[in-house]
Amino acid sequence: MKRQNQLAAMAVTLIVAASTWALFSQPASAQVTVLDDTFTANNSGTVSTLDATAPNEVGQGPTYTDYQVLATKSTTNSPGVGSALSVTPGDLHLTFTGTTTSGALEFEALFTDNPVTLVNNGDYVQLAITFTDSNGWAAGGGGNNVSTLFQGLYNANQVGPLAGGPLSGSVPSGTLSGSAPSPYATNGAALWNGYVGTLNVGGCSQINLRPAQTNTAPSYSASQETLMNGAFSGAYNLPKGLTLHSLNTSQSLTAYTDGQQYTDVIMAQLQSSGVLNVTNNLFLGAGTNGTLLIGNGNVINVSTQLLTQTFDAMAFGLYEKSESPATNPVIDVSQVVVTSDIPEPSTYVLLGGSLALLMGSLVHRRRSS
Repeated sequence: MKRQNQLAAMAVTLIVAASTWALFSQPASAQVTVLDDTFTANNSGTVSTLDATAPNEVGQGPTYTDYQVLATKSTTNSPGVGSALSVTPGDLHLTFTGTTTSGALEFEALFTDNPVTLVNNGDYVQLAITFTDSNGWAAGGGGNNVSTLFQGLYNANQVGPLAGGPLSGSVPSGTLSGSAPSPYATNGAALWNGYVGTLNVGGCSQINLRPAQTNTAPSYSASQETLMNGAFSGAYNLPKGLTLHSLNTSQSLTAYTDGQQYTDVIMAQLQSSGVLNVTNNLFLGAGTNGTLLIGNGNVINVSTQLLTQTFDAMAFGLYEKSESPATNPVIDVSQVVVTSDIPEPSTYVLLGGSLALLMGSLVHRRRSS
């Protein structure tokens, strides 16, 4: 019996040592992938969904989630290529059903079941979206022509966007509005709060706050919009968010190239207690190794406007204003990646379980002796 106890104790000690090494042997800045979505089925056959009516059944995994679309113009949502809104292998397709001179289109989603909280100096969370400008919607131009990409990171408190795409513009769904009463003024993304990066063609690129939309007395569906900060009547403005940083027009992007891939990256990083740095960068090609085309918010401290240090939701979209001639903007998203340096909770569960096993073994040995 004594020999068996000794062997058991040795085995448990080895398990604890291995678990501890797995947790603490990695560099402090080791990157953890929270979500890597290429819109392709994983080994279990699960793939991301679009405007699901019961997204909680889908949940979020390391390779999939549910994307809810919001729009100011008509769209259609049906399976397969050719739909204005669709998810097919390697492609989340976003467009309107026809041409327009002005319009907004975006998606919102939870990216994890385990919110990422920035605690230590240097902790970060980053959202990188690789997309293709497939119809020359942001060809640039001057005058009143302004085409803008938006990307945001939020604390949703695990409350997902409104299910079923009620504001996607797909018949019989409604659209975003800041003037018509709507049954969609509350719940969903209305109380999300976080930070938004904008990349403009023909205008100023900015870093904005997106506060919870608490002024819902008018009952407008604009409270569900999370990116565009009062840019039009259907954008969030109840209340509007402060602009933390703005690049002047001469520093803004001059044009996207039709058919070219780009990667839009927004990152929130804790610099010190109560001080968060928010950056938004655009790279040529897939990933962040390509040429940096525009960088915004390199020194943005929001200690006096700190909305959150916890993140579990994201949004991405486009806004076309005063386009002439009218176009049909098309964005094809090929990859959505969320990374952080915060270990997944499962890592701590492994260590905790190993320690519990060790304690149980020690108690058993005392009783046996």
